[in-house]
Amino acid sequence: ARQQVGRGLPRLPLGEPACAVPVAPASLRGRRALVVDDNASARGELSKLLRSLSFAVDDADNGQQAIERIALADRDDRPYDVAFIDAQMPVLDGNQVAERISRLPLRATAPRLILVTGSAQSLTEDVDRALFAALVAKPLTPSAVFATVIGLFDPDYSRPEPAPGSPDGWEGLAGRSILLVEDNPINQEVVHDLLELVGARVSIASD
Repeated sequence: ARQQVGRGLPRLPLGEPACAVPVAPASLRGRRALVVDDNASARGELSKLLRSLSFAVDDADNGQQAIERIALADRDDRPYDVAFIDAQMPVLDGNQVAERISRLPLRATAPRLILVTGSAQSLTEDVDRALFAALVAKPLTPSAVFATVIGLFDPDYSRPEPAPGSPDGWEGLAGRSILLVEDNPINQEVVHDLLELVGARVSIASD
């Protein structure tokens, strides 16, 4: 049977938030992330995606602020687990930020650094890939972000199959055909990817 997800913020079973990633594994819950990007819109979208994966998220709009936040978090015994760093920022670019982070006298393990690029082809020879745990290309989708962080923190993770007779939560959407009614292209992409993560078959109608 086909279920319909309504216009605007989708209404999903059990009253879960529209942008929550289904069944965020325990390996991700409560981890701390820093998003570094001079573009406020891109910074906000990535922060939202990470929060939907149960990360505690801070952000920084430039490289120097990011370095200071990482140092302060370490001094406060609240180190970041991961930092997403935009490759192209004024003053300090992503590679320069990563180099300076690598030289910080941190007491805790340094955060995993992920370089966010326009595309893999856009990388210059100046980028030291050894500084980064992963590279991801824009535009970032929920499935790409999920795959990246789960690969870093829980590489053996596999999404559990729903138990027979389980209540209709996110797990209950696996295998179902869902009509997504939404006229906002960004919302369409976010919700489409989230639903596909749980194994749903998704069709989109804009009106």
